[in-house]
Amino acid sequence: MARINPDKAALEIAYKRLGITLSYSDAMKNPTYKKLIEARARAHVRQRDRFDLKKLQANDND
Repeated sequence: MARINPDKAALEIAYKRLGITLSYSDAMKNPTYKKLIEARARAHVRQRDRFDLKKLQANDND
């Protein structure tokens, strides 16, 4: 399975959800925080991909 590369928006959302006290740029410079943010961002991307607005609007429940 290919590794998911999170986009900038997913990284920023993950940063905010983790509640890190450092600034975003400083946190991304720190290797530990960077790995933590990227891991949370990958989880966010997977969750975001499962959400299908058109399917919800059509009330198409599987």
